[in-house]
Amino acid sequence: MAEMWIRGNFFQQALDYVKRKRGQQGLDIIRVIPEKYLPEQTYSFEEFCELLTKITKLMGHGDLSDFSKLAADMVRTDERWRLMFKGGDPKEIFSSTKRQSDRYQVGDFKTKKAENGKVVLFMELWAGKKEHQDIWAEFYKGRLEGVLELTGRTGTVEVKKKKKGYEYTILW
Repeated sequence: MAEMWIRGNFFQQALDYVKRKRGQQGLDIIRVIPEKYLPEQTYSFEEFCELLTKITKLMGHGDLSDFSKLAADMVRTDERWRLMFKGGDPKEIFSSTKRQSDRYQVGDFKTKKAENGKVVLFMELWAGKKEHQDIWAEFYKGRLEGVLELTGRTGTVEVKKKKKGYEYTILW
């Protein structure tokens, strides 16, 4: 199994979400200091999943959809992503997973279908813990939803658990 990692900017964005929604008190409750994470440094996938769990327990409703909501917000509020995807063609954007490789390494991603109005992606995670797989699957769904919104298109992202991974159907 390959080493799984997430860039520090993901940690910072997640903690920024907490600060925007709950202020310094929220950060104090989850006991994490944003400056601990350097944007270009890599950190363990497990550590990121544990951080997401703390955040959603503090701010969520207790179900997996909380991870999607957090991820979509992280995408929508990141100026770099806004500039990159504004007005873009979802078919072109979702047909490539190359942008991901310098931000995180968590599994194998493949485009199964790409046509006007629909892209189907398959993700097989390297994570051993089922809980972490489910967290990332929902988190990734939220990232896709956020990117779709930034393109200016209205649509949906559905995720289905498969035997060895997750399948995402993006419709617009």
